[in-house]
Amino acid sequence: MNETAKYRFLVKEGEPSRNGADDAPVFLSLEPADGELSVIKKGSLTMRLKPGTTVDEAQTLAQSIEKFVAVLSYQE
Repeated sequence: MNETAKYRFLVKEGEPSRNGADDAPVFLSLEPADGELSVIKKGSLTMRLKPGTTVDEAQTLAQSIEKFVAVLSYQE
């Protein structure tokens, strides 16, 4: 089985730690744009970025990924 689907990469920011530090995790959330992979249908897929990654850096990364990646694929 071979499936393909197009996804958008959206920047999300998690909650900071309880001590109020500026350490909210930044991640990319993959959102269906055209079709959806059956293996992801029951949940979601994110890419958690390294600590210290800024929202602006994450946005630049998301734009780069969308520029060069045509589709995600799954092969069984």
